Amino acid sequence: MSIQQLDYSEPLSIYIHVPFCKKRCGYCDFNTFAGKESLIPLYFECLQKELIEIANNYQEKQTITTLFFGGGTPSIVPIKQYEKLFSVLQDHYTFQEYPEISIEANPGSISVGYLTSLRRIGFNRLSVGAQSTDDQELRLLNRIHNKEDIFNIFHNARKADFQNISIDLMFGLPFQEMKHWKKSLTDIISLEPKHISLYALSIELGNPFHTKVLNNNLILPNPDSSAEMYEWAREELGEKGFKHYEISNWAMDGFESLHNKQYWYNNDYIGIGAGAHSQFAGNRYSNVGSLIKYIQCMQQGSDYFKSNRKGFPKSSALLEFKSLNKKDRMLETMMLGLRLTEEGVSSVKFKDRYKEDMRIIFKNEIEDLNNKGLIEWNSESLKLTQHSQFIGNQVFLKFIN
Repeated sequence: MSIQQLDYSEPLSIYIHVPFCKKRCGYCDFNTFAGKESLIPLYFECLQKELIEIANNYQEKQTITTLFFGGGTPSIVPIKQYEKLFSVLQDHYTFQEYPEISIEANPGSISVGYLTSLRRIGFNRLSVGAQSTDDQELRLLNRIHNKEDIFNIFHNARKADFQNISIDLMFGLPFQEMKHWKKSLTDIISLEPKHISLYALSIELGNPFHTKVLNNNLILPNPDSSAEMYEWAREELGEKGFKHYEISNWAMDGFESLHNKQYWYNNDYIGIGAGAHSQFAGNRYSNVGSLIKYIQCMQQGSDYFKSNRKGFPKSSALLEFKSLNKKDRMLETMMLGLRLTEEGVSSVKFKDRYKEDMRIIFKNEIEDLNNKGLIEWNSESLKLTQHSQFIGNQVFLKFIN
């Protein structure tokens, strides 16, 4: 039975999951695996196969506009694996003239030579998972790097000609005081990154930090303290020239994350690798999460893939897919779009996309949130008020309920 190919002309945003870590952090809730580095070559062979399977769904070569390697720790993968993978990408896809190609990296033993090779291959955006510049906090988080490593990776990245460097920091850490948070952010600003992401520590059920919090071995700052940390950071970054464009993200002009904006616009994207998710034409897809099972599926073909010839992407790692109805898609557009602190959700674009007026569809929700001072109109766009940015989840829940 032949596979029906798709005629699709929109540029692709592709996420590739690299689930390997040298050590799993105590707060981590991602699909990652420590101590499995021996499987990297085999896993990357499977990634290549999945990329080819996805490409074969199309009638013509598709154009990639953004490509993001996340994890896990993609920077522990040998360069030769990326060389092979990019060879497959170049054979089966095309890249737009100036694609955004990002890779996540942890500070530590990343040499100038490694970073220079990444640039040669085509990577042009580096996302550094620093989390803190306080060595005591880094040890508490089970990070394998220290403050000096953070400064070194910036130095090495610039020597390797990475201009677009982003950095992640976390606040609301156990035992963290405002002075510690201010020092971390001030340290990072001094390095002059182009993009900064700030995340409040989230304690997920089942991870090691959750158990320690339950046993009172870890004491978290109260919510008011975390809110003060967020508000101080927002003011400080604004004064230093960073634009606050999404709840957790700040960028210098021209350096917003184009890949992540695909998510916030609720646009289509393709996920490759173990546990990766995709969204295409009103459907949501997920790959098998187990590292071993992913490899087995890509080598042998999953039962789901063999029995279901409908849907997209047709990947041997496909575990399940769900069709989203129009109301689902509109709800997600509202919740994701409201994360964009400057743009918000455009009523004009919403109507062009869904042929519906969001002022009517979500009349009660909008009126209630507006009356509470949690959202506001900026011309034809609905956005969070500055006050509600830190408690955005309370706004989003209104649309779910």
